[in-house]
Amino acid sequence: MMKKILSLIVVMALIFTSVVSFADEGREIKVFVDGEQIEFDVPPTSENGRTLVPMRYIFEALGAEVNWVQSENKAVAVKGDITVEIGVDNNVMTRNGKEIVLDVPAKATNGRILVPARAVAEAVDAKVDCLSEEYFVMIISAEKLAEAKKEHDAGYSWNTLSPNDTNKLINASDEIRYTFEQGYLLNTLLPISKEVVFMIDDNDDGFAEFVYDTWDYLMARVILDIQMNSEDEYQMEIDEDFGEAELINHYKTITENLKLSAKDMFKCSYVKTPEKNSVLLLTFKDTISRTTPGASIVPKIKSKYVAFAGKGETLRQFTLEQSNLDNDIYFFCEVMQDSRKNYGITECNEEAVLKGIDEVLK
Repeated sequence: MMKKILSLIVVMALIFTSVVSFADEGREIKVFVDGEQIEFDVPPTSENGRTLVPMRYIFEALGAEVNWVQSENKAVAVKGDITVEIGVDNNVMTRNGKEIVLDVPAKATNGRILVPARAVAEAVDAKVDCLSEEYFVMIISAEKLAEAKKEHDAGYSWNTLSPNDTNKLINASDEIRYTFEQGYLLNTLLPISKEVVFMIDDNDDGFAEFVYDTWDYLMARVILDIQMNSEDEYQMEIDEDFGEAELINHYKTITENLKLSAKDMFKCSYVKTPEKNSVLLLTFKDTISRTTPGASIVPKIKSKYVAFAGKGETLRQFTLEQSNLDNDIYFFCEVMQDSRKNYGITECNEEAVLKGIDEVLK
């Protein structure tokens, strides 16, 4: 059994802080309900220090049935013995007839009603944690809270994360990515650099899968470390046939639910430079910088592209990195075992990366 136990009251106090605003309204706000990201047709936004989310999507994700009353220009959500009513441009919401004053009135946007996240959650006994630096809204349903209390009393299953530890993993995601880009992946490959160069020349799909697996392995190590150092208790019961692969696959389920698995973060593809050099190119899907409060390293540089190429037996890693001072400026760099080299400012596109590789390798 893994150690650790903490009073549920203390855990909840750590998790469910007040909802705060997102200062940069141009940034994407990601919303999770019980660990699953919600996809919207109208994006969440912020107004007057409150995060607004599409009401129907959140209520339905929390198990409520939502109906629109056209004659009264209001929505009615029902979950069990709870009935919530809210009208457009109205700053008063009712729960079972009791009025709740909203800091920001509900508003209609492109056919959806947007309401403050806190109001949505608390109306059906759910809880909210907003991570302002990460632009994440974490909503946990009343059912999940009851399940968490039960699991807490008995100890969490090792192939899950407690709500508090889920937040820790999300907070650490930027630092994990920085570590992966700036040496972890290269140092993993250097002992087999000759074989890697051959695989790149042959466009070997096995190498691309190895890169994905390396990310998932790194994430599994982080999750295990979080559990081992958690204030919550985890139960681990495994038989003698259980191995590293099974452990990584179970942890991969956690990262997939949080959109933090390898294939959520980047895609691998084989391409040729103008000079016909073979390259394995990693294209990252999100380059928005997010600080990591309380981390020992707060990485601000993030790569849009990471590329592997080589001639003969020498493996080289190149990156197109976002400036930590200006998000519109990118540098073409080379990552080496114990250092990195900056070749200067360039455009942020695949063509610039491939041309840069040719210049270095010529």
